[in-house]
This record gives sequence, C-alpha cells and structure tokens, in this order.
Amino acid sequence: MGDVILYAAVILFFLVVLYLTVDMFRNNRQHRSLVLEIQRKVDEGNAILVREPVAWFVREMEKKLRKYDHRGGWDDCTPGYLLGRLREEVEELQEERARVPGDFNAEISECCDVANFAMMLADKARKVRDANNQAYAERNR
Repeated sequence: MGDVILYAAVILFFLVVLYLTVDMFRNNRQHRSLVLEIQRKVDEGNAILVREPVAWFVREMEKKLRKYDHRGGWDDCTPGYLLGRLREEVEELQEERARVPGDFNAEISECCDVANFAMMLADKARKVRDANNQAYAERNR
C-alpha cells in the first residue's frame, strides 16, 4: 500500500511539473517561479510541498548564515553555548518588536538569528541521535 501511495505521489509530482512548465511558458514567467512552486522534500517516503513562506524564510536564514561563514560554523559549539545565544537572540527580537515604528528588515533579521540558533541546536541533536541509532544498529546485527 505504501508503494502505491509513493508511486501516486511521484506521478502527481510530474503532472504538476508538466502543468507548471506549460503554464510558465504560456505566461512567459521566469524559471525562478517554477522552482519556487516545485520545491519538494522527501521525508519518510512522503512527498512534502514546501510552503512559499517557509521556502522564503529558509532562503533568508541561509543568507544570514553565509554572512558569517568566516566564523567556521557551529560544529565546535556546545549545546549550552548555542542555547545561550538563542536566548540572547530572542531578547534582541523582543527589543526590535518593541520599537515604534518598527523596522521590518531588522525584525526579519532577528527572526532569522533566532531560527538559525534553533536550527544549530536541532542539527547537533540530530547528529547525536543518528550516531546513537547507528551504534544501536551495529550492536544488534
């Protein structure tokens, strides 16, 4: 049953791609709009269409991360350090939200900082989880 659903999702994906491609050329849209519509992620065999606001926010987060690439990433940071930085960024976001009139670019930037530190913590947790799962699988072969 799961294979049938996966095949149906793949067929639906290609039909959507075909429709959007024809529609794009008919209306002379740019390739970028097609890419935004078709951004997909596969998670546990289920196709997930990424919502436009999520795709936009991920791009904003990535821009912010790239701005600080020279710092070398977060692999060497402890979870405690990252959690402390996350708290600081939440405070900065609250301060930015309290300003009148608000600077929406600054607010978006602070939101990206909060999200990026949360992502860094999640990434560290994912790596530990995956290492534990792999060690468990190897012990039980």
